[in-house]
Amino acid sequence: MAATAPAPIPIPFPPTRHERSALILFASETGTSEDAAHLLGGIAQRLRFATRVAAMDGGGININELRKYTIVVLAISTTGQGDLPANGRKLWKSLLRRSIPAGYLRHVDFTTFGFGDRSYAKFNWAARKVHRRLQQLGANEFYGRGEGDEQHEEGTDGAFVPWSLGFKKHLAETYPLPEGVEPIPDEEFLPPKYILKIITPEAESDTPTQNEAPPKMNEGINDPCFKGAFNPADLITDDTPPPDDILEIPGHRVLTLTKNVRITAEDHFQDVRHLSLEFKGNVQYQPGDVLTIYPKNFPADVDSLIKLQNWTSIADKPLAVVDSAAHP
Repeated sequence: MAATAPAPIPIPFPPTRHERSALILFASETGTSEDAAHLLGGIAQRLRFATRVAAMDGGGININELRKYTIVVLAISTTGQGDLPANGRKLWKSLLRRSIPAGYLRHVDFTTFGFGDRSYAKFNWAARKVHRRLQQLGANEFYGRGEGDEQHEEGTDGAFVPWSLGFKKHLAETYPLPEGVEPIPDEEFLPPKYILKIITPEAESDTPTQNEAPPKMNEGINDPCFKGAFNPADLITDDTPPPDDILEIPGHRVLTLTKNVRITAEDHFQDVRHLSLEFKGNVQYQPGDVLTIYPKNFPADVDSLIKLQNWTSIADKPLAVVDSAAHP
């Protein structure tokens, strides 16, 4: 029986494009690439791009979605033997389909930054192969790709920081703002991506309240109400340990921290520590297993924070985290 050729991907016409938009994607194993993606998203947002930051395999992300944005930026870590992290493999596999027409991404302007470790043989292979595949599909590199190396004396920041500064400059020059429109100043907070909403019967249908203009980053620090309001000694007057009944997590185990020793020199910029944890009972684990630690706060510290922030009247009310896009 003859094999049936896969059906070609239809080209949507015309592709929907915003006037100035940026799609910042990440494929991250430990959060490094995700943090970088949000930083790059902030740069684009300050230059007045309608910006979306998401995992490569995030909701609604597919090859057609790449065509809808003015620019596409990918921050990609390498894991294993040159592989993409788990949250980037679905899109990557879809890009490898032979049925994709030649030049399908010819209207896409993109760049990539890879995070890797030169001590591994396949240094930054994940970002390199994604970058190469996008070019094979016709996408245009609008800014030179970058690569971060964990072996650099400043870690991956040694390459990422100057690359991101150049990215900002290039973006401003290549996609200039309309006359009379200025970038969002660095000292001004960006609009929040998420909003904390107090859940009360009378306010369930209310939309969260936001200030008309975002505050400046240094606004209010000289307010008289803050002077003398905080005394560090107040945080250590009560040694009552955190209750056992808070932060219940399914399948959790209670551990005791028995050692917390700094292993880097005191004058080194990184504070790396050796932690020893004591388990109760018999715990089985294998090399490569991951331990997630959820610390608890001391009640006295929590009370001090509540009073300092003037949250006493709402401290016991439930909160919901809502997407600010749903509450313009």
